[in-house]
Amino acid sequence: MRLWTLAWLLTQAPRQPSFPFRSELSIERAQSRRVRQAVRYAHRHVPYYRAVIDHRGLSARRFRSAADLAQLPLLERSDVQDGPERFTSTARPIEQYLTFQTGGTSAAPITVFHDRDSR
Repeated sequence: MRLWTLAWLLTQAPRQPSFPFRSELSIERAQSRRVRQAVRYAHRHVPYYRAVIDHRGLSARRFRSAADLAQLPLLERSDVQDGPERFTSTARPIEQYLTFQTGGTSAAPITVFHDRDSR
């Protein structure tokens, strides 16, 4: 784990134990903030989501809450099988990701690129 990641986790730790006991409004605000951050990141760095959002004429800024995620299509297994790199962030070179593959016991295997820092 990188030093800055550890430092960030340590700054967040004191707030986490009390999170489930916050008011409903406070939790909804935090959830909405996280949705906005995730969608903006995905639009900027993940080819699949950039294409879907642009093709549907949406704006990443229009996603304000978890309910807005319904505007995105559900993923099919074949979507991921056909191009796993389309679901991988371009924020860093793909060579820096760990590559995992499902066993494929129930269907064809799926390749997943995983961020080393999030292990």
